[in-house]
Amino acid sequence: MIPRLLGTLLLSALLGACTAYKPAPGYSVCATKPGSWDCQVEQYEKVDF
Repeated sequence: MIPRLLGTLLLSALLGACTAYKPAPGYSVCATKPGSWDCQVEQYEKVDF
């Protein structure tokens, strides 16, 4: 039971770290993560209605 709990905690920490990553200022999200949800949001925000 303990190894399963440790594995779950490690996986949660890893996923949290990956999703919390933000690109350096000056780079667009689409340049660093093309096709990601954040890239789609960035492109949507640039649309001038």
